[in-house]
Amino acid sequence: MAICPNCKNVIADTAEFCPTCQTPMSATPAQPAQPAANMPYQGQHFQNHPQPPYQQPYGYQQPYQQPYGYHQPYPMPLKNSGMAVASMVCGIVGLFLFGIILGTLAVIFGFVGLNQVKMRPAKGKGMAIAGIVLGFVGVGLMILLLANGTIYFNYNIG
Repeated sequence: MAICPNCKNVIADTAEFCPTCQTPMSATPAQPAQPAANMPYQGQHFQNHPQPPYQQPYGYQQPYQQPYGYHQPYPMPLKNSGMAVASMVCGIVGLFLFGIILGTLAVIFGFVGLNQVKMRPAKGKGMAIAGIVLGFVGVGLMILLLANGTIYFNYNIG
């Protein structure tokens, strides 16, 4: 057994070159090369033990990756119920204009929209409920305003 003068690895006596650093194995020792970053310091013994594989820190999990060429299809987004949207729009507009007519339509559209959301996959439950509430508020305000106007008109005129 011989020792390579460059990297200090143990090699066979019949080898002409070091298998690690490719230094020619001649009778005269080669000039000492500059120490590489991975070479041991003088006085240390070089050990040919492989490095252990890198391990993830505790608690860290490698994310699962799909095989190449396979992708998960995206689910189709749910659509809003048209009746729920109509209910909310009629309820908002009914607070300011034509309260009795649009408020009544908002309540009707709201209940139909709630039924649609329950029967098939659709969004809009909150809009349908908002339309129902705004419809009742709009109708109630218009009834109060009409009743107040009627009482005021009869009291001052009559």
